[in-house]
Amino acid sequence: MNTTSGAKSGFVRTNGASFELDGKPFTFGGSNLWSSQKDPVDFVIRIAAWNEKDPAHGIDPGATFFQEWTNGKPTINDGPNGLQLLDQAVRAAEAANIKLILCLANEWPNYGGMDTFTKNILGDAGFTHTNFYTNDQVISAFKIYVSRVVARYKSSPAVLSWELANEARCQEANCKGSDVLTHWADDISTYIKSLDSNHLVTFGGYGYFSNGHCANNCDFAYDGDSGEDYTAILKLPNIDFGALHLYTNPANSAGEPYGLQWFKDHNDASVAANKPMIVEELGVGRQNAGLDQAAIMETYEKFLVDSRAASAIGGVLLWSSDVMGGACPLDGDPFAICQGDPQFGDLVTGFMGSMAAKGGGTTA
Repeated sequence: MNTTSGAKSGFVRTNGASFELDGKPFTFGGSNLWSSQKDPVDFVIRIAAWNEKDPAHGIDPGATFFQEWTNGKPTINDGPNGLQLLDQAVRAAEAANIKLILCLANEWPNYGGMDTFTKNILGDAGFTHTNFYTNDQVISAFKIYVSRVVARYKSSPAVLSWELANEARCQEANCKGSDVLTHWADDISTYIKSLDSNHLVTFGGYGYFSNGHCANNCDFAYDGDSGEDYTAILKLPNIDFGALHLYTNPANSAGEPYGLQWFKDHNDASVAANKPMIVEELGVGRQNAGLDQAAIMETYEKFLVDSRAASAIGGVLLWSSDVMGGACPLDGDPFAICQGDPQFGDLVTGFMGSMAAKGGGTTA
């Protein structure tokens, strides 16, 4: 049986294909937005634990950053405009009884992604994206950053899990199918576990499968072209649970039936691996002709709270649920569910309670 060890109070564990908190079943809803003012019961928030400053490559977040690159060299910012801000978020989560998923890197350039490491260390002319996963210098620099962040919070029960990277891919010719990404996930997850035995670790990919050339009618999500293999990575000894992302919009002609099958396929793979999983980013496009956000989300949520059909799905994080009560929807975010929407109460507040009740056990 897959069971994470240890019995320290307040830390989330796994027991087979389920999460547990203090020895009782733990299921949850949540969001990808941070707000210490949110009602904390059964709420999990996924936040970025990376924020690079790299003006030479157009990555300049202004006065707030966790690591700065100068002449190809990184300097970790432990100051009040750096990791001390993350300290504040973790302390606020502890006080509010909220759990956090801390993501350590990004496939995309937002806030400085993986290529920030490779470009600085290997040079603009000499880098490839794959180098982030294979080059010893780059891996060493990333591990140094990871070690500093993990050390700060390894004793905090507010942290539900470490996440290796957001939506990591490996699509270049030297990715060897899914071998490179799977090996990297094994290496980094093992390294984190060597530093911190208190917390769970997840990979954090989109949830792409690698079922063979042109699998599922040459569907990118299934045929392995992404370089991710959900099934293989989930089987790694130091990956504690799986995660998937799903966005439904008019450009995705498969729509709602595709989304339900996506959930089912991942649930089946997780049951087979005897590990739990979460839906880590979930969104349905709003204000689009021919797309009923509320109806589709209701169908998805009905499936996700079903303890039989979605038996291994222990948590669901909405992509953008306006928990901060600010301007909504933000520019460039067509997947928000806003507090002013008539469906907010059912799709967000009500759903969080339903997910918490799904396990019938402990609340956060």
